[in-house]
Amino acid sequence: MSLAHQIKPNSAPVIAFDVNSLPALVQRAASQLASATSAAEVLEAKDAASVAYDASKKAARLAKAKGAHDELIAKAHRAQADALEIEAAAKRRLADEYDAAQERGEVAAAGRPKNVPDGNIIATAEDVGLSRKDIHEARIIRDAEVAEPGITRRVLDERL
Repeated sequence: MSLAHQIKPNSAPVIAFDVNSLPALVQRAASQLASATSAAEVLEAKDAASVAYDASKKAARLAKAKGAHDELIAKAHRAQADALEIEAAAKRRLADEYDAAQERGEVAAAGRPKNVPDGNIIATAEDVGLSRKDIHEARIIRDAEVAEPGITRRVLDERL
């Protein structure tokens, strides 16, 4: 039997996760968000938090499948929650940055893009790499946190 017949199509490689490295991923995302000075840096921090979340989710599944001790699984779940909290904070910042850019006229407000005096068209959400859904979700998270400070962490703690 050839090697091509031994490998299953679309099979993903098995990657071992070290649960102890998850806090470093989460801390990296938190540091990136804390030091972010632009919308692009906020997006990078959001992506780093998303990577940390995905890694901790996979680590929890792998640990559970291997019958790992409850403490390791709990550690992976805590890292997931921390990553989600950072991602939510990044989305809140993104909503603020985007709304401020709209007020300054740097990106188009609702409706069709408008022409500016020199003949250029003001950028849309899609032009800056965001969907309207991304912005909508970011505003929902921001508004919920403004209405009830700490709600993100409380919801995550309840899930844990």
